[in-house]
Amino acid sequence: GSVDQTVTWSVNGISSGNSNVGTINTSGVYVAPSSVSGQTSFTITATSAADPSKSGSAVATIYPPVTCTYGASPSTVVVPGHTLLSWNCAYAGSCTLDGAPVGTTGNKTEYPTSTTSYDLQCTSAVNGSASFDGSILVTVHNPGIKETNP
Repeated sequence: GSVDQTVTWSVNGISSGNSNVGTINTSGVYVAPSSVSGQTSFTITATSAADPSKSGSAVATIYPPVTCTYGASPSTVVVPGHTLLSWNCAYAGSCTLDGAPVGTTGNKTEYPTSTTSYDLQCTSAVNGSASFDGSILVTVHNPGIKETNP
């Protein structure tokens, strides 16, 4: 006769999992929950249908995405004014502002003389492919430059 080689899957002891712990299908494909509040680990277990006393487990660790709040105040500057760029990034290991290393939380005063885009890029501390890439446009008005129409 044939031996039943099927298994049942569970996540954290929940058959097939759920939206809080992630789901796993009958083929063993795990889909993590859509969001986690911090680094979270889940135990995935395959249990023999023929002999439920036989099982194997693995741990999946899920990391939240890099999220940043990033702004410029004011976003419109009249020369010789300034703007304060500020950012606060969660779950980031490193950030750059226009290519220069900055902290994951900080601010920087800029004195633009023309309309300028400031780019903030941050990478996860644990997953190099998870990142944030944001840009802020600061509009500059220069009353010293007269615009003429030919």
